[in-house]
Amino acid sequence: MLLVSGFCEGNCRISVEEYWRRFPNRIIPKKRTQDEELILNTIEDEPHISTRNLSRQTGISQTSVLRVIRRNLLHPYHIQNVPELLPEDLLRSEQNCGIALQINVMALETISGYVIGKNRLFRRRIHLCLRENGLILIAEMVFHRHQRRKRCKKRCLVLLRRNMKFMRFKMNKFRVYMRRVYRNIMHDAFLSTLEYMD
Repeated sequence: MLLVSGFCEGNCRISVEEYWRRFPNRIIPKKRTQDEELILNTIEDEPHISTRNLSRQTGISQTSVLRVIRRNLLHPYHIQNVPELLPEDLLRSEQNCGIALQINVMALETISGYVIGKNRLFRRRIHLCLRENGLILIAEMVFHRHQRRKRCKKRCLVLLRRNMKFMRFKMNKFRVYMRRVYRNIMHDAFLSTLEYMD
């Protein structure tokens, strides 16, 4: 190709026609091949780039980018560069876990104190359970002795409806309060962890 270009004195159009005339059975590279090389080179340079940003940079559609990535057995996951772990990081992670456990204990103590303090107002027993995915509040109605009698069924139902409405109102207020308390506790623990890390 370069020889033909030199033969035609650098004129592009004439050199293309001359190349076609000399090599009629030539293999013309497809645009897809160049796109694939461009995508793979960009991924190699920046492994943390997303497919959306890659399609913006290269001007190739996002589906074509995903097709090239799959064809080359790569995964379109967002890779984030992180510093390597050192042996002394194990001790720090153990201490951070201890701090997190202390935070959970403090949160439980705060919740139980709040529940005991407010328990007299709406006559409920609230059991707290700590499960894998956080605090779960289970409310249980406490009936008076006279509500168990058969002749007071209507009165019991009316009281139960009133209590349930009142309880929903109280539980919503309680959730908002606990969200605020837990956020403050987590913020303080995070700041203390940062101070410890420095």
